[in-house]
Amino acid sequence: MAETDSLVHDVNSACSNLRSAAALLRDGKPEHAPGLLKILESEHAKLGRVIADFLAKRGAK
Repeated sequence: MAETDSLVHDVNSACSNLRSAAALLRDGKPEHAPGLLKILESEHAKLGRVIADFLAKRGAK
C-alpha cells in the first residue's frame, strides 16, 4: 500500500507543478519562459521515472 501511496503522491506532485507551469504560460509573461522550461523538463522526467518504476515493480510480481 505504501508503494501505491508514494506513486500517487509523485504523480499528483508532478501534475500540480505542470498545472502551475500551464497557468504561467497562460499569463504569457516572457520572463517566466526559462523557469517554465525547467519545470516542464523536470516534471516530464519525474513522470517518466515514476511510470518506469511502477511498470518494473509490476512486472517483477
